[in-house]
Amino acid sequence: MIAKYFIFLVLISTWSLGYYVHFIAPMGAPTMIAFVGKTHELEFRHAFHSDNVDLWSFRSTRKSNRFLRHGSSPFETFKKSRSYTGMLLVNEPVQVPYWEVGTGSVLEFVRQNKTVSSWWPKLRKWPPKKCLDHLQWYKRQGGQVTRILV
Repeated sequence: MIAKYFIFLVLISTWSLGYYVHFIAPMGAPTMIAFVGKTHELEFRHAFHSDNVDLWSFRSTRKSNRFLRHGSSPFETFKKSRSYTGMLLVNEPVQVPYWEVGTGSVLEFVRQNKTVSSWWPKLRKWPPKKCLDHLQWYKRQGGQVTRILV
């Protein structure tokens, strides 16, 4: 009799854990990775496809892809979302340590004197839609940008 209750308890626990892992945990990805570069989106997807991130592309090509979402403006999408705590704005698909970033400041990832990506937390004031260099805009507003060499 006790064995039946034990097996029932194990089955309920297994079902609950599976339900959580497949339906509840993936809903709230805290990191948005936005691609604004000129290289192919496939390179970007291979470089940054991992668990618990959302991949976005903000380019003119809109091929349907189950791994990649498309949008019109990275900062507008990031600002409207309540689930994202940070955004990695990618210019070139180079792997950077975004998973260790828990800071509230803007970070610039530099490789061979070129900005390959930048980390953005939620801001009080956002760049305008027509802004081409977001880091320069942020510096002109008096913001502090930390450079990290990769």
